[in-house]
Amino acid sequence: MSTVTIIVDTERCVGSGTCMAIAPNLFQFDDEDRSQPVSETVSEETDVHTAIDMCPTAAITVLSAAESAVATDGSDR
Repeated sequence: MSTVTIIVDTERCVGSGTCMAIAPNLFQFDDEDRSQPVSETVSEETDVHTAIDMCPTAAITVLSAAESAVATDGSDR
């Protein structure tokens, strides 16, 4: 089972709650009523891709495990 890292661009998020309606186990509101992931890393088989497609401001993206490792490491091997 592959995993992905959820990233929510809080500058783009308008707090519509669409992602939470689609995947309440993956998203929650932060203190400023913007979406944030419940857990950054989730199984790729979850509803995260539906949430991405339905987000009205395209504020949600995901990184594969390999992309996340490169981003964390800071190198491009």
